[in-house]
Amino acid sequence: MPQATAVPQSVDLSHYLGSDKAAIPIDLEWRKKYYKKVLGKRIIAFVLDYFITFVLSTAGALIIALILNIDIENRDRVIFLLQFVCFILLCALMESSRWQGTFGKYLMKIQITDKEGYSISFLRSIWRNIL
Repeated sequence: MPQATAVPQSVDLSHYLGSDKAAIPIDLEWRKKYYKKVLGKRIIAFVLDYFITFVLSTAGALIIALILNIDIENRDRVIFLLQFVCFILLCALMESSRWQGTFGKYLMKIQITDKEGYSISFLRSIWRNIL
């Protein structure tokens, strides 16, 4: 019959775990530092988005106003409303597309994704832009 060998009560894993080395501390303020780092890119993307998308949405609003033949008295209010709607729809279309962002975000390499990294839905993008 084979003899049973004694099982050691404690195993020294320091060789495998590297306990002789100092542990690298985790910076608890990493999120604040990350947001400060990305803030400049986000501001530039917003400015680019505003000017590029503003021009496109204004052009769309003017074309729609001309097609609908809106009278001069209400034209300013209607163009403003159409411009807002065109802006929201344009941003929502681009953010839910394969671009995953508007022109400014695309140029600044910022992507709008869900938690898994996929493009967000069109309805979620509309809700995101309205808020």
